[in-house]
Amino acid sequence: MKLRITSARRGQVITLNTDRPVQHAIITADGEPPATASPRCPDDGGTRPWPYELRFYDPPVDGFVATLRLPGAGLPRIYVSDYTMGLEQVPGFKPRPVDLARSPVHNSDIVVVGRSLKP
Repeated sequence: MKLRITSARRGQVITLNTDRPVQHAIITADGEPPATASPRCPDDGGTRPWPYELRFYDPPVDGFVATLRLPGAGLPRIYVSDYTMGLEQVPGFKPRPVDLARSPVHNSDIVVVGRSLKP
């Protein structure tokens, strides 16, 4: 399966999950050498509903291409999400008190938007 994945909101992180294990992955982004992986996961995916997850940090504006080899027949369910900074744009947002600093953890003060797809 070959997917081009982009963030319409220019997210700083894009995640890709599949509902079955991935046997081999090739990730390409324009101008960069491909990255390959052969993740280890039980053939049945174990007990996790989304046994494969890929996180792409600082993706290019035009996204990246994920070529995945998955076991079994038929197309998998796919979940894609992006993480962006900007809580102040969320309806009902109230700024933190001035004496309270943002956490340095990468998932602090983010908005995650995702979509589950069945190609």
